[in-house]
Amino acid sequence: ITNKQRYDAYGKMQRNRAYWKRRALALEGDKEAQSEALTRRVKKVYRESFRAVETEINALVVEIARRFEIGEPITRSQLYQINKYQTVKETLAREITALASFLDKNLTAHVQKLALDVFGVNMAEFGREFNIIGEFQARAIASMNWSGAKFSDRIWGNADAFNQRVLEDIEKAVIGGVNPDTLKKRLMEDFERDYSQADRLIRTESSHAYNTAAL
Repeated sequence: ITNKQRYDAYGKMQRNRAYWKRRALALEGDKEAQSEALTRRVKKVYRESFRAVETEINALVVEIARRFEIGEPITRSQLYQINKYQTVKETLAREITALASFLDKNLTAHVQKLALDVFGVNMAEFGREFNIIGEFQARAIASMNWSGAKFSDRIWGNADAFNQRVLEDIEKAVIGGVNPDTLKKRLMEDFERDYSQADRLIRTESSHAYNTAAL
């Protein structure tokens, strides 16, 4: 091998290193951008769900106010018999289920894409067989139990707790005669708290997928 060939090989190696470094930095930026995009979509869905539940809460508040005006106090058992309260429960359950389904489906797709982006920086060079391996590994990362539970299980566990927490706040407010504005403020706080959990989950799972795929 000639000195020129050695020089050319060394130069090619250095160019490859520079390329992979630039590509790694680009992927890191892509991860953040994709995570932010998913977070914005999730926030939009939370706002829509909040408005749907708020509408039914407003109708319930009107009914409760009417009963208080005629001197009819509301007990827990009486609350359960009010049709508008049952509508609130049904709407809340439907919206929270839709939220959990949206987050589960989109976070799964997001995590798999992140992992594939890392696996497949130059996947075409290795052919279809390597591509299939990358897809299999990306699905495995999305279903990995790395922090005590799969993120899908966390999503649905959080949804159940969210639903129960909101119902408890509504019941306490109605039975205790809390001001309607205070009730709506509590409802907003419940939704914001659950959205914050979703936001953290997106960020932690995104980082885990990226770092695991990069190993």
